Amino acid sequence: MKKIALFFCLSITICSCSSLNTKYFDDNYNEISKSKFKKLHSSRLYILIPGNEANHKRLIPRKETGKINRADSLDRILEEELNLEIDSNKPIVIVHFGNAQCSNSSSYFISDFQLKFNAFNFIRKFDEVVYETTQVKPIYFYKNKSCLEKYKDFTSMNQDPDLLLEKLFLKYGTPYMSYIMISTKGNYSVQIAELSEGTLREELLEIAND
Repeated sequence: MKKIALFFCLSITICSCSSLNTKYFDDNYNEISKSKFKKLHSSRLYILIPGNEANHKRLIPRKETGKINRADSLDRILEEELNLEIDSNKPIVIVHFGNAQCSNSSSYFISDFQLKFNAFNFIRKFDEVVYETTQVKPIYFYKNKSCLEKYKDFTSMNQDPDLLLEKLFLKYGTPYMSYIMISTKGNYSVQIAELSEGTLREELLEIAND
């Protein structure tokens, strides 16, 4: 009994120390105050990802924009590496499944049927919204095989060839699902983590009308 009590006391002490030693960082890995961290996080313009150490918390922008030469980079990758037919006169919409969507760690209390049902509904709805706004079908990519197993029954899944897409668009890696939308001019928008349907439509229309 004394051993059990001692164990709990040590656990509480360790947890308390860990909490007290938590450090907070911005997207450039500059240390910031806890209050500034909370303010940035509450703006919903940033999302939380793990830092390089167990007691580090880091924020990264939810949205990134930029420009690429489609013909020399993205279109070539998709056509040569994956044998996909790409229309240069239409935008490209990509879903890159992140680690959070492929992990089973949060699914212990959800049946296999429910997991499949959720995946099916996501694919069906996303395909519908993308086609309504851009007249193209989204292309789905995975990084690890757990994503392939989860979604392969509902759509064509492509492995990111040599992580080329991640290197092109995802500077912070793939902690969460990423939506990559590229216009015919090569202007792109990357949205990390889940989007509301309204935000998704706005982003797609902006790319489609570029």
